[in-house]
Amino acid sequence: MIKRILLPLDGSRFAEAAVPLARSLATAANAELHLVLVHEPLPAVDEKTYGELLAWARTGEDQYLSQAATRIGTAGKPCPQVVLQGVPAEAIAQYAEQHAVDLLVMSTHGWGAVKRFWLGSVADRLIRECRAPVLLVRPAEDGTAVTGIQSILVALDQSGFGEAVLPIVVDLALTLAAEIKLLQVVQPHLQFQSVPEAYLTPWDPAITERMSQEATAYVGAVAAGLRERGCKVIPRVVVGGVVADTILEQAEQEADIVALATHGKEGVARLLLGSVADKVIRRSEEHTSELQSH
Repeated sequence: MIKRILLPLDGSRFAEAAVPLARSLATAANAELHLVLVHEPLPAVDEKTYGELLAWARTGEDQYLSQAATRIGTAGKPCPQVVLQGVPAEAIAQYAEQHAVDLLVMSTHGWGAVKRFWLGSVADRLIRECRAPVLLVRPAEDGTAVTGIQSILVALDQSGFGEAVLPIVVDLALTLAAEIKLLQVVQPHLQFQSVPEAYLTPWDPAITERMSQEATAYVGAVAAGLRERGCKVIPRVVVGGVVADTILEQAEQEADIVALATHGKEGVARLLLGSVADKVIRRSEEHTSELQSH
């Protein structure tokens, strides 16, 4: 059950591209929507000037959040707002943990140049460090973003770790009456031979077929469990193709959100960097959002 949603802002229109979706989720779930802004350190100046600049900056930040809360509104529910101190990702993650936040919704850029690549940004660090699920909203160049969710594509990998994203997906699906589409991509098994040329390493159809059957049984079992919880679910197994590209192709055709865990079959401690989750975020289209869970 989603009770608290956290929305980080920084005053930019790109950060505010996540507002419509965060507000609609909070309204549908009857949840509190918390607004936070992280105060950035001021340039080094003398003590008197620093104090004056700090007071001026904090007044502006407090006013901005207060006005944002008034603009956003969530059908009478509290809309707490606070200016945090410290490194943005660390401060936001700590706030989320202290206030038992169920979902963090944020734009994939803000905090600096509009074209700044997400890798190494606040969004990337929060995916790594925040214990709450993180819903990344990728705004278009005009600052607009998705406002509703009708279909959620969940990427699984038969490891069990991929299922970590399912609790928040179920909450979203039941709250919004959205459809869940389960997807597992099976990469064909190759017949390795002594000569390494690509044309001498064809698929092993028997092994590939067995893998496909196992994946179908697994995804079907997960779908059955979700249906028992009241969800509308469509399971699917796709054979062939690069995993991240296939996930995005399916999402572009029929989903508003791609949901996946940050680790998969290669181990819980595997870093996000270089993983399927990383590639999905790098290559995703501007209209697609991503939901990450540990």
